[in-house]
Amino acid sequence: MSDNLDKGTEANQLRKSGDFKGATKIYQEMWAVEENKFTGAGLLHCLRKDQKYDAALELSSEIFSKFSDFDWCRNECIWTNISAKLFI
Repeated sequence: MSDNLDKGTEANQLRKSGDFKGATKIYQEMWAVEENKFTGAGLLHCLRKDQKYDAALELSSEIFSKFSDFDWCRNECIWTNISAKLFI
């Protein structure tokens, strides 16, 4: 449990510092083990910021169906769809 907490903390710090590639790697590892709303939103944020729109749109559909009641997930899904329309 503390290993996932440590990984989550590290991914969050990397994301907040702008290291989206580093954070994405950790979030993907965590997502493969447990699909929770914080990991999903963090991963989606990083994919969007790194302009990985194909992967971001796919994940957006998945997490919106699971966590649409979680504000951060919903907002990331909205921004992912807007960004993809503007920049693809």
